[in-house]
Amino acid sequence: MDCYPSSDTQLARDLWPLALPTLNKEDRTLEDLPARYRIPTSLPDMFDFAQVEGNENLTESLRRNILVYKLDGPNGPTAQTEVAIRLQGFVDSVNIKALGNWDSKLKYRSAPGATQVLKLVSAGSIAPFACEVEALQHLEEVIKVVYDKPLLHAPRVSAKGIRLERPVFTKVHGGNPVTSLLNPGDDLTGVAKTIEDMWYIKSKIEVKEQTQSGTIIRRNWQYVQRGDFVDVRAVAYIQRSRYLSIRFGMEEIVILQKKCPVYFDWLKTQPRRRVTEDMEVDHT
Repeated sequence: MDCYPSSDTQLARDLWPLALPTLNKEDRTLEDLPARYRIPTSLPDMFDFAQVEGNENLTESLRRNILVYKLDGPNGPTAQTEVAIRLQGFVDSVNIKALGNWDSKLKYRSAPGATQVLKLVSAGSIAPFACEVEALQHLEEVIKVVYDKPLLHAPRVSAKGIRLERPVFTKVHGGNPVTSLLNPGDDLTGVAKTIEDMWYIKSKIEVKEQTQSGTIIRRNWQYVQRGDFVDVRAVAYIQRSRYLSIRFGMEEIVILQKKCPVYFDWLKTQPRRRVTEDMEVDHT
C-alpha cells in the first residue's frame, strides 16, 4: 500500500516548486486522501499506524520482516498490508545496475552486503524533503522499538540526503532450486549464476519515465542519471538476528524530469565532493 509523507496541512509532494512535475495519477490532496494512506506526522501516532511483522510462515522466497499498516479488515486485525513510502527528490548518486556493488571476485562472501543505491537530495526545496526525512525517521524508530536489538545498520536519512539501499541478493532457504531474475547482459561473466545455491536475485527495480504527454513508459536501469527529478516507491528491508539491520530500498523509480536545471543550479552552491562508485553521473 502506497503511503505519503506530509506536513500538518499538505502532502509533501504538493510542497515541491510548482514548476516540477508530479505523477499524473496522483491528484488527491491531503484532505482527499484517506488517513490510512497518510504517514502520521507525530511519532506516537506512527506507533498506531504501523507495526512490524515477520512472515516466516510464507514461502521461502518471501521470507523477511516487513513494515505493515495496522489494518482491521475482513481478515481481522493481523491482515498484512505492506507499507510503501512514496518519495520525491533529485538523484544525487546512483548505482542500480542489476548486481549493484557486488564484488564478484568474493562471490559468496560479498553477496549478503551487496546493495543497489539511490541517493535523493532536496536541491534547496527544504519543506517537502523535511517531511520525507521525518516520516522515514519515525518509521525507523518504530522498527527499533519493536525489536530492541543492537543496531548494525541504520538508514542514512537526514536533511543532507536520503540514501536508499536495496539488497541485491535474497538468501535461498530450504534447498529449493531457484533461478535469478537476470537479463543476459546483467551477468556477463556468469558468476552470479554460480552462487544460486545460496544467493539469488528475486526481483528487480522497476524503472519508468513519465513523458511530457503524461504517458508512463518503461526504461532500463541505465536511464536513471544524476540530476533527474524522480518519484520513488520505497519499502523497509528489515534483517534481524543478534543485531538489527534496517534499510529503506527502492522498488520503483519514475523519472518525472530528466537532468533538471534546478539540481545543477543548486549543485553549483555546494562544496566540491569526491566522486565515488555510487555517484556515477551517467551509467553509460
